[in-house]
Amino acid sequence: MAAKSKLVVLFLLVAISLPFYAQTISELQSKLKNATDSLDLSQLNEKIGHEYFFQGEFIKALAYFTKSLKIAEAMQHEYNVASCYNNISAVYMETGKYKEAEEFAKKAIQLYLKLNDDNKAIANAYSTLANVYYMEVKDSLAEFNYKKSIEYNHLANDSGGLLRTYKNIGALYFEMGDTLQGINYTEKSTNFLTLQNKPLDWFSTYLSLGEVYTYSGNLTKGKQYIDSCSALLPKINAFHKIDDYYYLLHYYYVKMGNVQLALENYKLYS
Repeated sequence: MAAKSKLVVLFLLVAISLPFYAQTISELQSKLKNATDSLDLSQLNEKIGHEYFFQGEFIKALAYFTKSLKIAEAMQHEYNVASCYNNISAVYMETGKYKEAEEFAKKAIQLYLKLNDDNKAIANAYSTLANVYYMEVKDSLAEFNYKKSIEYNHLANDSGGLLRTYKNIGALYFEMGDTLQGINYTEKSTNFLTLQNKPLDWFSTYLSLGEVYTYSGNLTKGKQYIDSCSALLPKINAFHKIDDYYYLLHYYYVKMGNVQLALENYKLYS
């Protein structure tokens, strides 16, 4: 079913923490040219990798994450090493290299657990590994790791992490055929939305709800959430989210039997 990959791609980015994502690549590269401190060099390379990742330029993202990793390893800065492992895992997952993605996600978890001083980072790493298992259709392993992520997100009191992970596990249950659990977890994710959340958080939450309802056959409710996404679309600049929005709209019109609108939105998706 095509919905499988589209559901999960919405949440692959959970692995990456982006407090500086609004900075442009040119600004970051300018800072990189003038940087001399090893930690600054590692972190700037990582931030540039983030920007390329969000633009869908995964080869460039991997190159910068790898540069960041090498610098962090030379410094023996274990926290940055773990962060790079997690980011590299996300790139490999996005490009379909699940064996490599699994390897790097496990290394990130192992190192974060050793450091044992950042529950939010541990939660992110577990969520990354869960996403890999989801894509490999190893549902029981995905479920276990999503629940570990929820556990550590609660310890970190991270509403953003809980928001994303509840959506992820909701998508998993939906794909496992447990529609009620899928809807339940996805609806619960809205409990963690606040006025402080960025438009992208609201957009992706509405999109996931639109998906679970549309794919489960409740087209009326699915369209309500799709319309909520439409209102936020001008504020969204994340390639992945916009792409998935048009795919969902295409799927909705297929189910409604409107071939013309289905084709129009598929062209926007592809």
